[in-house]
Amino acid sequence: MSERPLYEQYRARIDALRNLPLNFDLERREQFTTANGWRVDDVQTELPPEPPGPPQPGGSWEIAKQVLQEYRFADPTIITGIFYPDQPIEGRVMLLRARAFGLTFYFGTRVGNVRDEQRVGERGPEQVWGFNYQTLEGHLERGQMEFSVIKWLESGQVAFRIHAFSQPGEIRNPIIRLGFRLFGRRVQLRFIRRSLERMRRLVAEELASGTRQLSDADAPPLRPASDDSAAARKVEELREQRSAGSASSAGLLERTTTRTPRLQKETQTMATLSRLRKHNPIRREDIPRWLTFTGFWGAIFYLLSCVSLVAGSERRTVQLHPKTLGLGLLLHVASFMAGGALAVATGSLVRGKSSTVQSEEQISSGQLERTVVQQGLGGAVGSVVPFGMAVGSIELAGRITGVPAFGQRNTVNWPIAVGTMVVSSGLVALAVSRITAWVARDARRGG
Repeated sequence: MSERPLYEQYRARIDALRNLPLNFDLERREQFTTANGWRVDDVQTELPPEPPGPPQPGGSWEIAKQVLQEYRFADPTIITGIFYPDQPIEGRVMLLRARAFGLTFYFGTRVGNVRDEQRVGERGPEQVWGFNYQTLEGHLERGQMEFSVIKWLESGQVAFRIHAFSQPGEIRNPIIRLGFRLFGRRVQLRFIRRSLERMRRLVAEELASGTRQLSDADAPPLRPASDDSAAARKVEELREQRSAGSASSAGLLERTTTRTPRLQKETQTMATLSRLRKHNPIRREDIPRWLTFTGFWGAIFYLLSCVSLVAGSERRTVQLHPKTLGLGLLLHVASFMAGGALAVATGSLVRGKSSTVQSEEQISSGQLERTVVQQGLGGAVGSVVPFGMAVGSIELAGRITGVPAFGQRNTVNWPIAVGTMVVSSGLVALAVSRITAWVARDARRGG
C-alpha cells in the first residue's frame, strides 16, 4: 500500500494555518533593512541558457518554473513544503517542516502574491515568474522570502533568484530560543545555498534526460514547403548542393554518431546517480551531525570516566598529569566518533532510513517523552563500554608520553570506579533525555 501524500497526513496542521495572521507588519516593509536589524538576502544562480527570445517550451526557464511551482528546489533534509496541490498558488497556506540537529519543527507561511510578467530591467527585457511567502504567527522567524525564475530575452540567459528579509521571531521556549539564536542563521543560509544548488541540478537533469517533450499543442504548425515559393527554391538549392557536400556531411554524421553513445552513457550515469541520491538513506549532511553527536558524548563519557577513576583510586591525594589526560581525551573522542558514526551509518542502512527520518518519527510519535527512564537506564548500563574505551585511551596515552595519567604508582578499586561510572552516566543520560523530551514536545507543537 502506497504511503499517503504529505498534505493528507498533515491536513489538520495545514487547515489550522488558514486563519493565522502574519507575525510582522507588511505595511512597514520600507523599514525592513539591515540598518534596522533585519537580514536581507539577495542571491541568484545561473541556469542553462536558451536561445534569445521568449522562453522555449520544455526549456530551462519552463522547467525551473515547474520546479518552483512544486517547491522541489527546497532540500527536504532542511525544509519540506506541504500544501494542497490543487489550490491556486496565490494565497496558498504552506506548512513548512524544518529539520535541524535531529529535531523537527513545524510552522506556517502564506503565499503573498505571484509574479508573472515581462518587464524591462537593467539587462534589458526579461520574462519573470515567481512568488513569495510570508511567515505566520508561531514561526521561528518573521519576514518574507521571494523566489523567481528570470530569462533575459536578448541574451537567452536564465537564472533562479532568492530575495528575502527576515529576523528572529518571538520564541517562547527558552531552549529553542537559545538554539535558534546560535544556529538559526546558519541553517537559513544553508537552506538558501542548497536551494540554488538543487535548482541547478534538477533543471540540468531534466534537460539531459529529455523528460519534458513538446506536445502537439506546443509545436509550431507544419505545412509543405511547396506552399511557399521561397521555401521551394531553397529546397532545390539544397538538392544541388547535396552532391558537393556529401563528404563533409558524411564526416559530420560520423562525428555525431560517435558522440551519441557517449552522450547516452553520460545521461544514463546522471540518471543512476539521481536514483542513488534519492534512495540512499545516508545523506552527506548527516555525517557532521553524527560526528558532532558522538564527539559530544565521547567527551562526556571521558570526563565521567576520569571522575570514576579518581573516585576509585586508593592513593590519596591523586596526582593528575594534564598532558597525558589531554592526549587520552583526543584518542578517546576520535575512536568514539569513528565507532559511533559507523554504528549510526550501519543502522541507517539496515533500516533503510536516514538518522534524521528516524529522529523525526520518534518526535512525531511521542516516543522520546515515553522512554525517558529507559534512556537513563540504558545510559547507565551502556556506560561500561565507553568506560573501557576511556581506560584504554588513558593507558595508551601514558605509554606515549611516558607518564601515567594518575600518578607514578596508582591502584584502583575497580568495583567503586565502575559503580561510580554507572551511576553518574545514568544520571547524566536521564537529565539529557528529559531535556530532549521537553524540546521534542515543544517542536511537535510548533515551538
